[in-house]
Amino acid sequence: MGFGVMFFGVFFFASANVNGFDVLPDFVGYIIILYGIKCATRYCGNFKTARVAGYIGLAAAVALFGVQGVELLGANVPTTLVGAVETANSAVKIVFLMILLFAVFGLAKETGAEKTQRRSLMSLIVVPVFWLGNIAGGVINYAGIVSDGDTLKKILTAALVCEIVYVIVAAIGVFSAYMWICVEGDEDMPKRNNSKSPMDYFDRRRERERDERERIDAERKKAAEAAGKSVAEMYGVKKKKKK
Repeated sequence: MGFGVMFFGVFFFASANVNGFDVLPDFVGYIIILYGIKCATRYCGNFKTARVAGYIGLAAAVALFGVQGVELLGANVPTTLVGAVETANSAVKIVFLMILLFAVFGLAKETGAEKTQRRSLMSLIVVPVFWLGNIAGGVINYAGIVSDGDTLKKILTAALVCEIVYVIVAAIGVFSAYMWICVEGDEDMPKRNNSKSPMDYFDRRRERERDERERIDAERKKAAEAAGKSVAEMYGVKKKKKK
């Protein structure tokens, strides 16, 4: 349904600045996620708003990439312009992520995927909190509120940690949809090509684990029948732990 693609795209929203240039540009993340949304909209209509927000975010991200590129080439770009573009990009990005996670939550609710509901709801709560922490660090830096170098370094480190956390939590919310949501008609959806992603290998491992459990259960049942006992009598019954 495109959730695996969206999952990888979210990680481009983390900053990896080298000499003021983001080597994980947001616009690449938007392009990847929008492709995932395109796949998802074939099966449900929950992501229409997210798609519109994604295109707006893509425009803001391209503008930021352009400004960073011009600065990297040595051009003198007004600080106010750089700040305005960065602020716009950050604001649009958090709005887009919230819309995307809300769409996942809505789809999980419709399909009865309780685990995805819980995780996407957690993301909807946690992501904006840590985003605000990241923004607070940036504001303190730009405004020059803190003059002590060591203190400012700690604040900027905390802001970076906040960014990493909210990006990871958002990615978990999307990945949960990949793991547990399956809309009607998607159960046996064929692949368009033979290329494999890490998600395919993850699925294969889960299938092997399931096959192994089924093999063990079959062997136990056969052994119990040969002994004239039930599986419970021969092996005992383990109580499931409460989650």
